[in-house]
Amino acid sequence: MTRVPLFSGSRVPLVALDDDALLLTPPPPLEPLGDVAAAVGEALRYPLSGPGLAGRAAARARATIVVEPRSLPLPDAPNDPRRAALAAVLDELDRLGVRADRQTLLIAGGLGRRAGRRELESILHPTRARDFRGTVVVHDAAAAALRRLELRGAPPVHIHEALFDTDLIVSVTAAETSERGGASVLLDACAAADIARPEPAPSLLAPSLSPTGILAGKVAAALSERCAVTGVSIVLDHPRLTGRFRGYPWSKAGIETVSKSHVRRALNTMPGPVRNRVLHGMARELNEVAILAGPPAVWHAEALLRGV
Repeated sequence: MTRVPLFSGSRVPLVALDDDALLLTPPPPLEPLGDVAAAVGEALRYPLSGPGLAGRAAARARATIVVEPRSLPLPDAPNDPRRAALAAVLDELDRLGVRADRQTLLIAGGLGRRAGRRELESILHPTRARDFRGTVVVHDAAAAALRRLELRGAPPVHIHEALFDTDLIVSVTAAETSERGGASVLLDACAAADIARPEPAPSLLAPSLSPTGILAGKVAAALSERCAVTGVSIVLDHPRLTGRFRGYPWSKAGIETVSKSHVRRALNTMPGPVRNRVLHGMARELNEVAILAGPPAVWHAEALLRGV
């Protein structure tokens, strides 16, 4: 009989498996990109569809870069590649003549709690954040100053003014789910009533039927009639443990290390809040495996497929 360590809440007990049981483990790590900045630059020059960033960005143009507050992984990983990807987008805009003082960084959190100082500091690496000379704004879904945006085949929405007063919109997201990332980040910059308007998706296996995704696509299309809209999508690997427990739970060696660990036994005897702190404090890494660019609906769908 095989005994395997499995997470149960914040404990890691040993679970007995029958000899004929088939253990399904997560896939092994994918090969990460060697240079995020170079991959972002290449993706923007050769998007999946439409012209590259050079054909959309003009000197002295105003650019709004839309990002989401980081939500993966939970617990967090210090080397989140979205930081490097955002910095690369800012560098590419500067190289094309869009100066930093004409760049607006819009944090679109949707119906979530407004990003505070801690969340803002995590958007870029500290040294890069200190060097940024553009404008940083945090979307407020309940603000009264949102602008009316007419949609084709749907009621209008009210959206952040930074997406109106601009010549170029560049979204930088990770392909997390069918309703997070891609054009959905533009919907997250709308009023609370607009964000909450769509019905729940009928099936997670049919993202094309998602009312949220459909409305987000209409928002992106309406904005595209006003200015150039493009973006970058990052395909992320699963969060991975590092250090002593590297390899758990996808490798046999990692599973055996956790099974025999005294740390695991001690963890199970701790009070719940202490267990949570210990688990959240374990070192993790999050790697990027591909970076795509183009219209939000196009690259997000492709990024989801590659992530799967």
